[in-house]
Amino acid sequence: MRIAQHSDEALGLAIALIPAVAVYWQWRLGGITGDCHGASIEVTETLLLAACVLG
Repeated sequence: MRIAQHSDEALGLAIALIPAVAVYWQWRLGGITGDCHGASIEVTETLLLAACVLG
């Protein structure tokens, strides 16, 4: 199924992106706050859904 294939690819990208975002917050702010965590979740979710719809 076409959507399932693209959602798997998008999920793999999201999983790879999570550690990179954590490293960014650690570098930029010296740690991860609740606001950083929430922003990361929202951005990752938006990109994941957009990749599934547009993919």
